[in-house]
Amino acid sequence: MRFNLARRRFRWSALAVVFLFALLFLTLSPQSMNSSLKRLSQLRAHLLSVPTPLSQPRAHLTVTRLSPSTPQETAKIGALLSTTQARPLSTSEMSDYKIEVDEAIKANHVMVFSKSYCPYCSQTKKLLEEEAKSLPADKKYKVVEIDLRDDTDKIQAYLQSKSGQRTVPQIWINQEFIGGNSDLQALRGPKLQAKLKA
Repeated sequence: MRFNLARRRFRWSALAVVFLFALLFLTLSPQSMNSSLKRLSQLRAHLLSVPTPLSQPRAHLTVTRLSPSTPQETAKIGALLSTTQARPLSTSEMSDYKIEVDEAIKANHVMVFSKSYCPYCSQTKKLLEEEAKSLPADKKYKVVEIDLRDDTDKIQAYLQSKSGQRTVPQIWINQEFIGGNSDLQALRGPKLQAKLKA
């Protein structure tokens, strides 16, 4: 009982810190959002790596690795952070990002637009890294972490106009839009291998 109470306190305190950073992030101007996201990612990584008294195994307890939040809690925070709406791009701005995104999709056999803190993006990258090992040398696999760029909202706005979805990951195989993580996971196995080899 005492162990569970301490574990819940640790989780909730870590979640509270992440939530406070999320609130701070939502109140900042677009120019400072990317640096806030980087700090949030660094804080989460730090919280995962900090040893706690509970991480020390005891003879009478079975202790598992603690994380500051469950995947569901992380997904809720990620959804909260990704719901910020960007202003519509002008035609000239759209054409700059259109060229950059379209060239990246054409130049790479597998192209993923991702965010570094997103758990669904992590699942996608893990699966594609395993599958990309069997790709021939001429077929490239590339991931762009759009949250680490200063123009995140602009790229995401163009991706939304191109694919019809604003969320990440956005996966393109052989210049064909596959969808997000759930769409990729549904293809897992022979269907995915066939698309990668095409």
